[in-house]
Amino acid sequence: MTELCPKSNGRTARVAKEEKRLYGNYNMRVFQNSLLTILLVAVSPFCSQVRGQSLPLQEIEKLLLESTPLSKRQQFDDLQSAIPYWYESRNPVNIPAMDEALARVLPIAIKISPLIKDFTTWEEAQIVKPYHYAGSILLTKIYTLLYFSRIKEAAESIRLLEERLPYAMLLQRDRSVLWARKALRYHQHAIAIYNAITQQTLDKFTFPGERDEFDEPQQVQAIIEQVISRLQEGNWAAVEYFATAARKHQLRTTAGKWVENIIFDAMKPLSWEAHSKGAWDEFEAAIREWQKRLPTSDNAALAQAAFHINHTGYLWYADKPYSDYRQDVEGALQIMKRHPTKTISWYTLKTRALIYTGRPLDEVMMCARENMIQHPNHAQPTVDAVILLAKGDDESVKTCGDFLRVLFQQPNKETPARVLNTL
Repeated sequence: MTELCPKSNGRTARVAKEEKRLYGNYNMRVFQNSLLTILLVAVSPFCSQVRGQSLPLQEIEKLLLESTPLSKRQQFDDLQSAIPYWYESRNPVNIPAMDEALARVLPIAIKISPLIKDFTTWEEAQIVKPYHYAGSILLTKIYTLLYFSRIKEAAESIRLLEERLPYAMLLQRDRSVLWARKALRYHQHAIAIYNAITQQTLDKFTFPGERDEFDEPQQVQAIIEQVISRLQEGNWAAVEYFATAARKHQLRTTAGKWVENIIFDAMKPLSWEAHSKGAWDEFEAAIREWQKRLPTSDNAALAQAAFHINHTGYLWYADKPYSDYRQDVEGALQIMKRHPTKTISWYTLKTRALIYTGRPLDEVMMCARENMIQHPNHAQPTVDAVILLAKGDDESVKTCGDFLRVLFQQPNKETPARVLNTL
């Protein structure tokens, strides 16, 4: 590997040795960046007159880098290209190189940590790059260890990232930024869920208590992507087990969302593929194959109904006629009529299908009421029905208020609380 901290030239051995011991040449980098930033700000009015605009931040970063002698910027070139590669490859063979890089950047990162108070943009983080490099390497090392179930080995790196470098960012190849702590939460939940599904240990599984603002959204994202990934790889048994166990053990996320609902919400392509008709066709083919392999599965049938309901959103964004939406949701209602499981996901899907087909409000509210009787702690159908009321005319909004007052008179306060939170 290219030396990340080349020896200083033109200085006494004592000064060079001391600088390397303390900062690994980063102190000179920070000083140069600060000075050059001042110079660039000073000349920016001139740049604006010549080019009609201020100098782009990415170009400023490039100038800052190129103004540093090659012998001193090799370490930065190496890290900026190496970290995304290590992260994408998640290969344990790279861990020694990560440790070598951490030995150089972590001391200075910890020294400047008190200065970093929140997440920012990559362009604004130039003079504190060691902080972000160190956090990125820790994230990459953690991901690699967790991926290979070396959980205990990752504990110290997790502690360092959470306690000392909580606002670190990883610059990806497309220059988008990944917040390290957010990504950490996703990997922790995704790998825990994957292990529980593949080892069939969901009867003992619980989500950890909430540690920060990323837990709940990353739990949901991890569940969705685990379901989609297992379907795409043809592991029908894993998805069947996940849906059945989530229902049996009444699994809920940290914030109380029902995992069973999230599983069926996931019956659609990944978000970055959802614009493509081909992706939707491919996903439906996967669900059809699930039904073919497990013909008696109610889960596979409900998955088809959920797909139809989710597909209406794609058709709406594609400006398709209402008849196309109606065909999808009517198909979903027919499936649920043939498979009246009366589970929480069944009530959620039926309530939404009734709303999307424009059925009378009384029919929608009766479905939500039946759900409350069967599953008192399950609020989603009621949430969907009340949102429909709130979006109506004045009379509908008044009915919504009256209904909420009735809800708050019930012993269970979770349902009205969830309704108000959504509204």
